[in-house]
Amino acid sequence: MLMRNFLSSRKSIREFKGKNISGKDMQKVQEIVSAVQNKVDGNLVQFTLIDEGKGFGKALEGKAGYAGVMIKAPAYIAMDIVDASPKGQFTAAYAMEEIITGLIEIGLGSCWISLTDVHAGGQEVIQGFNVHKAEYLLAFGYPMNTMGIGDTPYSSRMGVEDIVYKERLGNPMTVEELETLGLDDLFYYVRFAPSAHNEQPWRYVVNNGRVDMYMKDTGKNYWIEAGIAAYYLEQLAHTMSIPHRFVLEETSTEGEYKHIGSLQV
Repeated sequence: MLMRNFLSSRKSIREFKGKNISGKDMQKVQEIVSAVQNKVDGNLVQFTLIDEGKGFGKALEGKAGYAGVMIKAPAYIAMDIVDASPKGQFTAAYAMEEIITGLIEIGLGSCWISLTDVHAGGQEVIQGFNVHKAEYLLAFGYPMNTMGIGDTPYSSRMGVEDIVYKERLGNPMTVEELETLGLDDLFYYVRFAPSAHNEQPWRYVVNNGRVDMYMKDTGKNYWIEAGIAAYYLEQLAHTMSIPHRFVLEETSTEGEYKHIGSLQV
């Protein structure tokens, strides 16, 4: 149930209540963003809190969002990937997910917004709000709908046996084998990590007390999706009292998949 609650609380929120975020909660948000920023190398990623949400969102209307429709929110967090290397992108996405966790804990919902295809004039608008550059935004506020799990079903995903392998890629691992290791629930829920168009580009190899994560290169958001997936794997493992952090490692390629890193289990 802890795993299920973790996933349900992280559903993307695109509709927010019209009211501004209270001064008390905004102070907490500032502390969350600062704490995460202090954990990561500022030469890799920079986060900027934008509390003028109404004016900011209106200025980006037609220039960003989904098909040019900007997600309206009382506030935003801009993410500037200073170092566009794989490590920089991975670190940025992982850190943003950590910020999202902090927002959830104080009752705020959020939604990722990509600016990689921002329309003409979008970056100029962003710079007008004291943000040097941003590849992604996080819209956040008080959600219109409940953040509880209710009875909302998850969308269709591939089965566990389609994404988890034993010792090497391509060597199937059965659910029964995962049950023996106590990892069946972990991989049942890992399948619900977000990915573009629900492509599920990640694959996992269980070998000698560790889980290696591989990713299929799906394009420009590849390392962003890797950072998000690694955060989900790590945090879901934490609900099982597995305390280790995901370790980003030098990549190697096996067919169409690249090795991203590992987690000790």
